[in-house]
Amino acid sequence: MERRTVLIGGLAAALPYGVLAQSFSGNPFTLGVASSLPGPNAVTLWTRLATAPLEPTGRMDPVAFPVAWELAEDEGFSTIIAQGGAMAQPALAHSVRVSVDGLDPGRQYWYRFMAGDATSMVGRTK
Repeated sequence: MERRTVLIGGLAAALPYGVLAQSFSGNPFTLGVASSLPGPNAVTLWTRLATAPLEPTGRMDPVAFPVAWELAEDEGFSTIIAQGGAMAQPALAHSVRVSVDGLDPGRQYWYRFMAGDATSMVGRTK
């Protein structure tokens, strides 16, 4: 079983029924990923779901979507050190912001987000 399948399955157990049944009309990660607010032991990760980013709603249904995230020590994600989930809420333009702490200072990390069967591009942070 893939790690993403297990992660999304665990997230589904904690979310309202039917939320994971949503599908996307295209790539929901058209706006990419970003990291901000770096501290000595923490960083904030961000993404926004939008299959059509130039349209006012991003062509997203007005419902919340579960989004999983992973932070790894390596670009290949063979050593995942943190992971979790969040809801991309329509009131926040389906954006997701997560704070990750307990990190080693001055070290590079790689991160990505997953929603439905889509995976974002990989971001790098330090």
